[in-house]
Amino acid sequence: MSIANGYLDLVNRGVITTVTDIPSPMQIDGRFQFLNNPTSNFYIWLRSSGMGQPGIGIKFEMQAEPWNPELRQISIGDYTGSPETWTENVLIFNHSNKMILLDTWYNFKVIDTGYDIALYFDGATTPTLALATAGTAGSKVSFFNREGSAAGSSISEGGLTRFDSITISVPEPSSLSLLLAGGLVALAGRRKSE
Repeated sequence: MSIANGYLDLVNRGVITTVTDIPSPMQIDGRFQFLNNPTSNFYIWLRSSGMGQPGIGIKFEMQAEPWNPELRQISIGDYTGSPETWTENVLIFNHSNKMILLDTWYNFKVIDTGYDIALYFDGATTPTLALATAGTAGSKVSFFNREGSAAGSSISEGGLTRFDSITISVPEPSSLSLLLAGGLVALAGRRKSE
């Protein structure tokens, strides 16, 4: 991990983790690009102990499969329990939709309500991927670069993820009260109609 010219660079399994606990609900906004290695990927780990898995993992991957370098993927997974209980939602990019490319900046926003995770990728106004889960293994947030071992590369091949900005925000207590009250009103309305 290094910081230079205003950028945070994670290389060869570099990781950065919050020092303090970040409770749900929270929002993470940021911008990243992959440099140097087309088999790079990185995770944003939420609700973790600070060591990545177990936790909620959001993965951005340059090359999903070594035999088809045109496939890219984004996934959200709940890895808080035992492997047989893990759940994952995956979005695969190919020529018919947007791909993740080297040397290209991408914006992302993650909203964690404590019960749902929603990812907004590259300016999307509706969730690109979402996962309903209350699973947790802690309250840390981590960013973890991986060199893309699924494609046969080694840790020394320099998989690099560069971040231009990362902001983690937690609603003010008054905002949280309004969110909870709004949720209770919506729940009461739904129960009346049943």
